Amino acid sequence: MKTRDIVRRAGRSLRNAKIRTLLTSLAISVGAFTVTVALAAGAGTQDYTNNLIKNNGDESSIFIFAKTDTQDQTPKTYDPNKVTTDKNVLTDADVRKIEKTADIQDVTPMYSINPSYMMRGSDTTKYQTNLAIKSDRMVMTLAAGTLPDNQVPAGKVVMPEEYLSVLGFKNAQDAMGKTLLVHFNKGAPSRGDAGEDRSFTVVAVSKKSSLQLRYQPQLTISASDGKAIYDYQRAGSGQPNQYGGVTARASSVAKVDTLKKAIEDEGYTVQSLKDIQQTLFQFIDVAKWGAAGFGF
Repeated sequence: MKTRDIVRRAGRSLRNAKIRTLLTSLAISVGAFTVTVALAAGAGTQDYTNNLIKNNGDESSIFIFAKTDTQDQTPKTYDPNKVTTDKNVLTDADVRKIEKTADIQDVTPMYSINPSYMMRGSDTTKYQTNLAIKSDRMVMTLAAGTLPDNQVPAGKVVMPEEYLSVLGFKNAQDAMGKTLLVHFNKGAPSRGDAGEDRSFTVVAVSKKSSLQLRYQPQLTISASDGKAIYDYQRAGSGQPNQYGGVTARASSVAKVDTLKKAIEDEGYTVQSLKDIQQTLFQFIDVAKWGAAGFGF
């Protein structure tokens, strides 16, 4: 059969089966549209996820914890002559060991400090407050002020905008440069220690961002101030330093994976934002290629 005859027969078939031809064309259009939307939605979701992760942590930071023994969690017989240690904490020896790892910077223990209350300058009204120590370079969403290199300078504090009206500030800009006093007890309150007030100057006012997964209004101070307060509260306790974990920074984002493996080989548990990113991307890819497969 000649080519011309094949074309004529195909034309007659199309004319005689208009509904089938229409449905076939619609199926092709729907499939092409589905593939396009799936790929575009996947790319857009990955971009949004990247922005979400960047606003909830520092890509060059890693978080190091003591490795938990998951092999045997059964209770052991108590021996009063045997000194037991908490295996879920890190010590100063661990910090020194981690600091010697190549391509690592700014090793900061996760200090646990407990403020008693805060006051605005000379005002005698006392307010409860939460306090955080900023040891990474995660971008903070600010209503006023700036943070050089996304770090809180020593002696300064970032105040959440939820505190403004309670403390009598007109707006975020009005709080800039003002003084907050935070009281810390020395040791356990039951010991009767008077404690002391520490003065901080408001350098910025933070606010909630739609990209933040977890937001808690709290005062935020520098790692150096956090260490000083930690040392003050533990002075005279006779107990060795114990940390829930350590925050460290790689010399560059490209070094994170190498650094993570090196520290894991030393017997620690290590987490990074890249781990979270890869997990989320796996879910996105499954949904994206599932929809694209339907289109194909």
